[in-house]
Amino acid sequence: MVAANEPPPRGWFFYEEQVATADPETGVEASDSAVPDSAWLRDNMESIRLNALDNPTPANVQLYLELQKLAIMRAEGFAETAKDLVVANPALSALPGATSSFAHSVRNELETQWKETALASLSRRAGLYYFYSSDCPYCLRQEPVLEQLQSRHSMSVLRISLDGGPPPGAEHAPYVVDSGQSQVLDVTVTPTLYIVGLDGEPHHLATGLTPFTELTTRITQTAEKRGWITRPAVLTNPTAPTLTEASQQTLTNWKRQHHANSPDTPPDGGTVRADGAGTN
Repeated sequence: MVAANEPPPRGWFFYEEQVATADPETGVEASDSAVPDSAWLRDNMESIRLNALDNPTPANVQLYLELQKLAIMRAEGFAETAKDLVVANPALSALPGATSSFAHSVRNELETQWKETALASLSRRAGLYYFYSSDCPYCLRQEPVLEQLQSRHSMSVLRISLDGGPPPGAEHAPYVVDSGQSQVLDVTVTPTLYIVGLDGEPHHLATGLTPFTELTTRITQTAEKRGWITRPAVLTNPTAPTLTEASQQTLTNWKRQHHANSPDTPPDGGTVRADGAGTN
């Protein structure tokens, strides 16, 4: 029999939950280790920084600087290891075939060459709708970009005036007065650009002043998405990468360790139902 003022007996199955304590000054949860792990740093660095700002004592500022140095050193270590792995195994590179600055430069050259060829091909099968107002200062700056696109890539441009006046900066260029196109396409800002393919369907490119390089990139991206042009294999990324057997085993070990430290998380990475059973 247990007295009223005595705690109940604890059997072998008894488990007392360890409650994390927080520093009364900073409000930061204490770390179990003398050297906190990256997850702890992620969750607490901002609170430590704010505490150092509000109470810039030497101890508070030193604590933040030491933790910041620790985080930077870990990031540098990760980056160095990642670089070594990519050099040893180019397949791990985010850009296959481009594992050095020189290779990236070659890829950029190939990208530029393909874009030039693609624009030349598109000029025979697509054109632009250019909505402008004769008093629009941004349209005045957009006009030279369109003239460069026409002269360099022979891209046709249909200039559509919203106010009936000629295009600013190109008063002698042919144009048409808006006859409802802007309403159909909900054009309310000038300049606005659309690309129209052989199917006759307009596709939005840009609203507002758009520089030449960005405009040509949007043209090729839109055309590629619509299937009007095809990017060469050397510039395409491979199918979604898969984990090697070694990495699969590492992931399995991590899941088991994570589950051991977090009993509420199933080892297979599933979710936990309200009754405590794991689901996938």
